[in-house]
Amino acid sequence: DLVIVRPKLSTQERVRNQLNTTLTTSDAEALARSWELPYVSAMSYQTTVRGELIHEGTTLGTLVTATEPGFEAVRDFYALEGRFINEQDEQRRASVVVLGRSVADQFGGPEAVMGDQVRMVLGPETEHTLIATVVGVMEPKGLAGPFDQDDQAIIPLSVAESRMPFVRNPLGKTNVHVILLQGSDDRHLAETRDTVRGLMLELHDGKEDFQIQTQEDLLARTEKTAMLFSILLGTIGGISLVVSAVGVAVAMLLIVSERTLEIGVRRAIGASRNAIMAQILADCVLMSVVGSGIGLGMALLIGYFVDGVEVGGEISLRLPLTLQIVALPCAVCVGVSLLAGLFPAYRASTVSPIDALRA
Repeated sequence: DLVIVRPKLSTQERVRNQLNTTLTTSDAEALARSWELPYVSAMSYQTTVRGELIHEGTTLGTLVTATEPGFEAVRDFYALEGRFINEQDEQRRASVVVLGRSVADQFGGPEAVMGDQVRMVLGPETEHTLIATVVGVMEPKGLAGPFDQDDQAIIPLSVAESRMPFVRNPLGKTNVHVILLQGSDDRHLAETRDTVRGLMLELHDGKEDFQIQTQEDLLARTEKTAMLFSILLGTIGGISLVVSAVGVAVAMLLIVSERTLEIGVRRAIGASRNAIMAQILADCVLMSVVGSGIGLGMALLIGYFVDGVEVGGEISLRLPLTLQIVALPCAVCVGVSLLAGLFPAYRASTVSPIDALRA
């Protein structure tokens, strides 16, 4: 139910300055005041910078998110221990911090860090430091795309404005990296997105230096990417099957040519054409079963060694082994081999007994 407003930056701009953004708190406040957004129930905005947290000799690099109290409800992300930043913290510019669960765990757990002070080195310059009191620890949230939501520290945006001058643009306005608007009715989410786009164009003098998405847009893009990967992998698998089928057909043609005498003798003593075809197809099945067994054995061996291997954060490789996963590819291999063996089997069944014996 979110409409997400982000700055539109080129790759060069992102590389040149990670703090660069085309959005400011003025944009967020103007959207919050607008009467043209009746289906927006809540709004939040934030600025994110790299930082280091130091507590009792432990130094930890993490993301520092500067935001306001509405963040908790809009992101559906709540404090499990202690409390979240509130309006009093924002107004008083209180030096408080709420830690993500993984950050708190690396400092010894919520009980060990709650109420303590942590030293924060913010942004690209070491002189921008902040001594903040831990007032809360967030609930475990997990990954949002590549971003680990548990690996962050959250401070009031007013503190960032006073302690981090680099978050301000040349006009003195505070930069924000994302504006989130929570819709009260999912049916009007697309309408809200289009209205926000019109308002932002007015605020930016017609320059579309921002991008607006709904979570439905992000989901559609993810599904499209997944479909493209499925098509790609399916194409690779199809090419592999075609190559395998050609290999089986060539092998069986060679076998038929080498067994011409045997086929001629069988035909001469009364074997039917169907019996000859069944013999060649049985060879195809045997070949495919042996090949499937070798391939399946190698796959299971590789899966055994990679099962449970962590590839980053809490993500680990898993091998969900079921009868269907084993039986389906084996059945496909046998089926492809039978199709590939039909032509060699037909060739074998049409061999003339007299020509075969003469050869």
